[in-house]
Amino acid sequence: MRKLLLLLCAAPLGAALPATDTFTAANGTALNTHNASWTYNSGGFVIQSNALAGGALSTVNIGFWNADTFNANQYAQGKVGGFSGSTGCLGVAVRAVVAPVHGYTLQYCTNAALYLKKDGTGTALATYGGLTLVAGDVIRLEVNGTTLTSKLNGTTLGSVTDSTYSTGSAGISAWTNDTAELLDDWEGGNLSASPTFTMTPTAIPNGHSGNITLTLSGTSTSWTGSTVFTPSGVANVSKISQNVTNGTTATVVVTTGAGTGTLTLTESVTGTATATTAVSVPSLGISPTSWATGGTPSLTLTGTNTVWSQETAAGLFTVSGGTGASLNTATITSNTAGTITLTVGSATGTLTITDASTGKTATFTATGAVTMTAVPTAVPISNTGLFVRLTGTGTSWSGHTFTVSGVSGTSVTAQSIVDTTHVTLTITTASTAGTLTISDGTISTTIVVGMSGGLCAVVGIQ
Repeated sequence: MRKLLLLLCAAPLGAALPATDTFTAANGTALNTHNASWTYNSGGFVIQSNALAGGALSTVNIGFWNADTFNANQYAQGKVGGFSGSTGCLGVAVRAVVAPVHGYTLQYCTNAALYLKKDGTGTALATYGGLTLVAGDVIRLEVNGTTLTSKLNGTTLGSVTDSTYSTGSAGISAWTNDTAELLDDWEGGNLSASPTFTMTPTAIPNGHSGNITLTLSGTSTSWTGSTVFTPSGVANVSKISQNVTNGTTATVVVTTGAGTGTLTLTESVTGTATATTAVSVPSLGISPTSWATGGTPSLTLTGTNTVWSQETAAGLFTVSGGTGASLNTATITSNTAGTITLTVGSATGTLTITDASTGKTATFTATGAVTMTAVPTAVPISNTGLFVRLTGTGTSWSGHTFTVSGVSGTSVTAQSIVDTTHVTLTITTASTAGTLTISDGTISTTIVVGMSGGLCAVVGIQ
């Protein structure tokens, strides 16, 4: 005798989203008996003609899929299975939970309209009339943030906003136990994230002398070699080229002219995803802004709306004016920062530093010789708390550290930079006498340490 083995299947527990159910079971089977992946918020549901029907008389019936965790942004959809044309309503639900019982529902009661409600009761958030629903039509409810969108066969009927419910699961809904009102082929899942992308740099110079590369980074994008990025919003900006590295990474090369404003790039896959950067007037700042002739100060370069990291460092900055002034090759640390060594030259006057990429300039003053003097010129040995006043000529003291050398045991215990040309030091001397050198790291002066007993000296008192 041959035996026939029948294998009966339902949607598996914990299957990956989207979740589905075709409601295939004997008439009258309770939904949660047919498939334990369903939980009732209220009322109940039964299987009828291998489709879903409400199970509780004159009651709001809401159920949700419990086998998977849904994001806040989700959807539920199902096929129209039949109409009673009298008492019943049936449909889908999103953000449904048990306690407190709630959810957004989209239902049909006849074939003429769909009703979007909270909890399947009360005044509709939206009514979409003038319809002629037939068996097999797909109704779908999406919630994204506070926006609820109702669809029929993929066509959007309308959207409304409501912030009452923020979490829950995709599910089903019904009013009363009308077994002629049927829903089939249910599906629930998470909404795909809307494609977005960002663009760097976030600010670029107008009037730039060459090409500027914009780097694009996408989220949930699917760029290909046929994707087109289109700039808009700023006059005189031209796209030179583009390159798509992968689905989420691309570059666009542009040039800028006199126009300023917000530059927008739109990608062609969606036609709506955009990113922006500011096209603004650049500037150049330097520090320090003066130095003595013959010196070689290190200048700190500060740009605004510049893209120095994309430039060739050699020749990026030039100097004019003076006699024998020159610049070495800049060290660039970011689009807006760098350092460069200036040879001041032998003539006093104004030097002009130029950013070749933007044409912007900064001025530098070549001064006479930088010197400093100290008062008093002699201090006693074996003393603490001695004040020495330094006066600079052509100095730009700010953040300097002053040191002493040449006499054993003598040290600086405190310093106070009064302004760019005046500093007060507090020193301690030991028993050793000699000539003490005081230095700011670039220039120096000397005083005598060697007074004791009855010898006289001028001691600085602050």
